[in-house]
Amino acid sequence: MKNIKTNLKITYLFLIALLFLHTTEEIIGKAPFITTFYNGLNNYLIAHFFFLLIPIILFLYTLDNKKWFYNLNYIYAAVMIMDGLYHVIERLVAGLYTGIGLIIFGLLLIYYLWRNKK
Repeated sequence: MKNIKTNLKITYLFLIALLFLHTTEEIIGKAPFITTFYNGLNNYLIAHFFFLLIPIILFLYTLDNKKWFYNLNYIYAAVMIMDGLYHVIERLVAGLYTGIGLIIFGLLLIYYLWRNKK
């Protein structure tokens, strides 16, 4: 059980790091939705600051074994998987490579959350 908890922490930290790298990849790759959906880089950066803050808060409460945060973590992992799938299916160059990582680590997070909850 202790090994599962350690793997859960490592997976979560990798997913947070991947989200940061994914945001960076979208900026460097000049993703078209930065200007069309967010109306510019400033709005995109503000929104993604909160997108990075949410999993950090979830991670900290998960470390304290707050049971209802496990359900929120499942939702977070599912959103990361969908974001990664969007980039892979649409073959968007901006975010494609880290999108694959989001899918993998999102699935791993769901697995380790499920194993740790038992």
